[in-house]
Amino acid sequence: MLRPWIFSEMKLMLHNPHELVYVGHAGQGTKIRMSLLRWMGYIPRSRFDDTSFAKELRHAWASDFVTPVLEILNGSVSMTDIHDFKFILPMLADVLVAAEQLERNDYLLTVALLASASRHGRVQEYVIDGAFTRLPYRKLRIWSRVKNKEWYDTVARTKSSFQVFIQRDEIHRVFWHDHELATLEYHEKDWRKDDIPQYTLRLAQDMERRVFEMLELDSEAFSQFVVRENERRAYMGDPDLVAGPKIKVVEIRR
Repeated sequence: MLRPWIFSEMKLMLHNPHELVYVGHAGQGTKIRMSLLRWMGYIPRSRFDDTSFAKELRHAWASDFVTPVLEILNGSVSMTDIHDFKFILPMLADVLVAAEQLERNDYLLTVALLASASRHGRVQEYVIDGAFTRLPYRKLRIWSRVKNKEWYDTVARTKSSFQVFIQRDEIHRVFWHDHELATLEYHEKDWRKDDIPQYTLRLAQDMERRVFEMLELDSEAFSQFVVRENERRAYMGDPDLVAGPKIKVVEIRR
């Protein structure tokens, strides 16, 4: 998992007006799956986007900061000062400065919600561990329930015959007072593949306004926030707003 500062540096590359040139050595970032081109010492321009570096970079460009933020919230990733997000996400700086009054868990979950809202659409999917749904919060709260449960035989995955009890179709609703800000739905389908739940995050239509109310920010601040929507979407890599630079990948043989 990328740390937020490294992730932000990759995001900034998206807005570089010049061609990006990556020079790899001994296969670092230059590998092309199921291809012998790299071993021939030449990567044709038509295959630059197929290299591992280009794929990783474009994946970062198309992603937001929700997963890195929630990994910090889960304790899987460390960050010296979590309040650095006002620098990492400058288009959210005003609201994130106000959010620093919140306790750690509330602050990070608020950052995650605002980061997700900075993308096009109100529904996004994330591969993330769900430990954050069981953490204590002071301003926010999460109500959780499980729609159904079943036994799952792990013999195919572990070559043993024991069973584990797994939960399917978890529903987690994020509230501030009586206002629902978001819903997280856990899908068991990806659990068997990589042991990491996949969540669908659905944001309430008025989530941002409720966050501003929670932080006691006035209507003028919210109006200025709304005006900068395209700026936030462009930073997050909306293909309708930013195309991104060309990528060139070179392999050094010595």
